[in-house]
Amino acid sequence: MITMALVSILGLMALTVVTAVFLAVRSGRLASTAGSVDREVGEALRRADDTDAAFADALESGIPLDRALEDYHRARAAIITIPGRTAAAWNWDKTDLAAWRAGELSRRGDAVNRRLLVPALTSALLVVALTVTVVSVQYSFFSAEAVENAPVAKDTPTQASNALPSSPVAPKVLPDTLTLDRFALPPPSAPPAEDSE
Repeated sequence: MITMALVSILGLMALTVVTAVFLAVRSGRLASTAGSVDREVGEALRRADDTDAAFADALESGIPLDRALEDYHRARAAIITIPGRTAAAWNWDKTDLAAWRAGELSRRGDAVNRRLLVPALTSALLVVALTVTVVSVQYSFFSAEAVENAPVAKDTPTQASNALPSSPVAPKVLPDTLTLDRFALPPPSAPPAEDSE
């Protein structure tokens, strides 16, 4: 019986290890995702600075303002797409970029969690099922062994033969021994003789 307890404890430890492994994988993937989003934000800021410098160079070189503004707006709008901003998509700043970063981290973090959910649950259920199976096999093995090695009393009286008339335990009555004669009243006896004195 101690081995069944040890198997249960080992199963719990295995479940803890599986949980720790999936938490480590999740945190690593979330850190990688955060780094990727931060690189995209840095690239967007760099490209925005380059676009601003190109706009200033275009104005200095004598390109008409309307055409330079069209090129500038198109270039800024192509750098990053801020959700919910269709008109003036070029007019974003660092606060808009910070909001975009938070939204992207949330969206990509949810995707990482969804991808890890099925393998994590499958692994946990596999550990639980394996533990339950091993404990069940051990229980059936040990209980069968206990029944085989149990002492058997040879001269133990049965309940029916042990029952006394005043005993609260009713004797066993088999259907073929149940007859109406058993419950019949005793035959009437002769009336007592009267003394003739």
